[in-house]
Amino acid sequence: LGIVAAAVDKGQLKNGVQKGPKETREHGLERLFKKLGAKVNDYGEVTQPKDRQPDVILNCENQRALVKTNIELTECVAKSVSENDMTLMLGGDHSVGFGSIAGHLKIFPTSFVVWVDAHADINTPRSSVSRHTHDVRSIGIEGVMETALKTIMRFSPNCQIHLSFDIDGLDPKYAASTGTPVPGGLSLEEGKYICKTLGQTGENEIILYCSLGLLKSMVVAEVNTLLGSPEDAKTTLNSALEIIKSALLLD
Repeated sequence: LGIVAAAVDKGQLKNGVQKGPKETREHGLERLFKKLGAKVNDYGEVTQPKDRQPDVILNCENQRALVKTNIELTECVAKSVSENDMTLMLGGDHSVGFGSIAGHLKIFPTSFVVWVDAHADINTPRSSVSRHTHDVRSIGIEGVMETALKTIMRFSPNCQIHLSFDIDGLDPKYAASTGTPVPGGLSLEEGKYICKTLGQTGENEIILYCSLGLLKSMVVAEVNTLLGSPEDAKTTLNSALEIIKSALLLD
C-alpha cells in the first residue's frame, strides 16, 4: 500500500483543508494500516506556498501554484502506483484530482475514473463562475454501481480503476466539516458501498463483471476540520476513515 499526502488548498478559498492529510492520519489511519497487515510505503507530503498568488490565468486563480503542485503529484502518484498494489492519496482540496489521475494514467493508460462528489467539477476555465479549479436518479446505490460497472466494462474492459472521493459527496450529517457541504448527499453506508464494490472488482463472487480490472488508486479529498463544530470535525474524520476501510475491504 502506497500513501501520498497532498497538503493543498489553493483550488478553493477556505483555509484548513491543507491539514486534511495530517488530521486523517492522526485520527486513526495509522492504526488502520497496522490492522491491514500489509507493507505500507510512505511517499511523503506534497505542499504548496502558504501565500495565495495574485495571478489569474484563463479566468482561474492560483494557477502557477496548482500546476507546480500537480506536476509534483503526478510523479509521486505514478511512482507509488508502479510500486504498490494499491495507492491511497489524502487531500487537500479536490484540485489534487489533476495530479492523482495523471499519475495513475502514466502507469495504467487504459483506466477508468469513478468520481464521487456533490458537484460535477467539470467547468472549463472560461466557464467557471467561482474562478476556482474545483468549482441519481432514484434507482438506489446498488443500481448506480451496477450501471457504473457495466459502463466501465463496456468502454474499458480489463482496465484499472481510480476512485476520486470528495467527502462532500456525503450528506452533511456525515461530513459537515468540508468546504461545500450539500444537503441530500449520500449516506455513509452508500458511500461505503461504492468503495467496497470497487474494492471487490475482479476478486469477489458478488461482482459478476469478471473482465473488470482492479481498484489501483484512490483519493479522499476536502476534509476540513476547521469548518463546523468539534463534533462535526470528528464525525467527518470518522466518515473518511470508514470510506478508506471499505475500499481496502477492512469493514
